Amino acid sequence: MAREGFAGPLCGQERAHSEHVSWRLFACAAALAAWDRHILSNRHALLEVEGELKRVSAGQDALERKLYMLETHQKVRAHMGGGASASAGAGAGRGYVWSRR
Repeated sequence: MAREGFAGPLCGQERAHSEHVSWRLFACAAALAAWDRHILSNRHALLEVEGELKRVSAGQDALERKLYMLETHQKVRAHMGGGASASAGAGAGRGYVWSRR
């Protein structure tokens, strides 16, 4: 039996092997596509959490600045012998001006 060249048709066994390899490559490609979808989904969730973290962090920074201002204000009032009437009391003659908001 003479064998044909590379351009000739494949025999049955070679065709079956080629189809099996093609099927396995297709299965691997499908698994990789599913894995990519999973990774993209997780990336989307991560970006959402990072955005929320930035918002919370900015809010916390603002609250810490306000707390620092309040603590400083309380220390000044305590240093002046303060209380609720610090503007009319001990600090009134020292050049401190307190506004009520």
